Amino acid sequence: MSGTTQGRRAAIYSRKSTDDGGDGRSIDAQLHDCNALATAHGYEVVETYNEGAGVSASHLGNQERSEYRRALEDFGVVYDCLIGWSLDRLTRRGAVNIAELFDLVEVHGGRVLTRDYDSANEAHRILGTLVAEMARAESEHLGQRVRRGKEEMKRRQAHLGGPLSFGLKRLPAKDGQSSGDVVRDDEAAALIQQAAVDIVAGKTTREAAHWMTEQTGVM
Repeated sequence: MSGTTQGRRAAIYSRKSTDDGGDGRSIDAQLHDCNALATAHGYEVVETYNEGAGVSASHLGNQERSEYRRALEDFGVVYDCLIGWSLDRLTRRGAVNIAELFDLVEVHGGRVLTRDYDSANEAHRILGTLVAEMARAESEHLGQRVRRGKEEMKRRQAHLGGPLSFGLKRLPAKDGQSSGDVVRDDEAAALIQQAAVDIVAGKTTREAAHWMTEQTGVM
């Protein structure tokens, strides 16, 4: 890639996180679309910065994005145009964070390009900060909705997700339900209560656990 003309060098940044509103765009799909975008604009991709899945770009996530930092450090040196699937893939931290990227564009005469944003377009440059602030706000609202949902589930003593703990069971789904309600398993609860009684009476937790394994056949 050393023969690529300066000014036509592109890099791709990809990231997938649960804070992105559930668009379901996989890393592979992002890379495919970004490569097509590079080709359409006459760029040659010389570097890829793949943050992977499960990394938040929100200020609420407080996660280290090492690939994004590396992309910023390489801007104007390794490549000239940073391509992402959408602007909020690059940042959901608002105006301050996006300003850092825009400063690099100005200093190096570079470009930021996504499906919905092009820093070479004057109108897009004006709207870029607004888009970043909207993404930051949506990230905050999503976090608030998730927290409220979990608080409501705790209030109703509902299952918060993940594998069911011993002592719980899931009922068959009713019409319109994607999965059945989670309720107490009375048989398992009786075993837990008996194990507690045995421990109070002098059994070790190891002995109580061994007894429960014999009763349930679950290792």
